[in-house]
Amino acid sequence: MKKTTFFLIALFVSAFGQAQSFQEGNLLVKGGIGISSPYYMRGSEGTIPPLSLIGDYALKDKIGVGAYVGYAVSRLNYLNNSNYENYITRQSYRMIGGRATYHFWSKEHFDVYLGGMISYVFPGWKVIDPSNAYANSVIDKPKFGGFKLAGFVGLNYSVNNNWGVFGEVGYSLSYVTGGAYWRIPQVK
Repeated sequence: MKKTTFFLIALFVSAFGQAQSFQEGNLLVKGGIGISSPYYMRGSEGTIPPLSLIGDYALKDKIGVGAYVGYAVSRLNYLNNSNYENYITRQSYRMIGGRATYHFWSKEHFDVYLGGMISYVFPGWKVIDPSNAYANSVIDKPKFGGFKLAGFVGLNYSVNNNWGVFGEVGYSLSYVTGGAYWRIPQVK
């Protein structure tokens, strides 16, 4: 047991020595999970947290461009006061977009960046319990689909040359996103 623990610690520590920062030609493929969403309707609860898949390509050592795909689901319990029936609605949010990042500070393992994104939000909505025509007519549907602008600040932490972790804070499909990334070196 002690040998296995020592081996794992040595492997982890050696991985840190090989890390590199954001470099021209690299592609970072990121998978993230978010906390809360600006698109959740007031009073709703998230049933699938904001999930995202991000590609970030380094045009230059400080400039990146990429793509974003995200998905989140929430539900809302709605009590109709006129007939005292309770309806449950399900809202889904799909987002696709293009991103640009400026990596203003890099030091060995760390890479801090600012970014902006233009995206399109596809909202989905349906009454799931009970499903009837009256419920579909009285409950407000989400009105926030269409083109959106987003801004964020992020941090990449390279564990080794192949992968790392990241975090972003800002206005996008979620307010806070964290996850892991895989680096594909020198994509031309």
